[in-house]
Amino acid sequence: MTEPQTTDVAVSADGDKGLAMRGLWEVFYRPAAFFTELKNQPRVLVAICTIMILSAVYFFFMSGTILEVQMSSPQAQERLQGQPLPPAAATIWKVVIGVVGTITGPIVTLVTALFALFWGNFVFAGRATYRQLFSVMLYGSIIPIVGLLAGLPIQLAKDSFVPPFSLGVLAADQGMESPLFVLLSKFDVFGIFELVVVGIGLSVVYNVTRSRGFWLSLL
Repeated sequence: MTEPQTTDVAVSADGDKGLAMRGLWEVFYRPAAFFTELKNQPRVLVAICTIMILSAVYFFFMSGTILEVQMSSPQAQERLQGQPLPPAAATIWKVVIGVVGTITGPIVTLVTALFALFWGNFVFAGRATYRQLFSVMLYGSIIPIVGLLAGLPIQLAKDSFVPPFSLGVLAADQGMESPLFVLLSKFDVFGIFELVVVGIGLSVVYNVTRSRGFWLSLL
């Protein structure tokens, strides 16, 4: 039987100092060591605030483009009957897009942590607390948001909402609602990176092999 692959890190009495802040960058280059500390000292507040701030920056710049994409859909054009959206209504919708986009990240992460709890604790009979899993998911979800900001200059230059680091660019001409675009958009460099990092975190929290952690991350 394969032995669980975990990273043993000696945590001193001062080991928790700055853990929540350090995790913002350590999750990118030393996730196993960071998650080993995080397992014993779950942190959520700093990660939630970071996710919301980074999301707010992204949607501040992209809300206009997102609104244009939404208004160009056949359903929206039918409702507007070919008339442009009034400036006041456009401003309100941009604010709504920004607010919804900012709070969506933590909410989605909260739900995915529940799924991890179900699969890990009830299906695979592991032992982990929801706070541990929520912490892993939160820090993992910082990665794709950084990817969004990295691609922001490209999106602004092209005035496009198409993710520049995903295979979705190959089907952008078919529309963002096309099944092929939706499928290819799932293959994103930062999204795959997140999947791997979360898998490492889950393997540490559940004290299982990396491969089982990756499977749990996929689920």
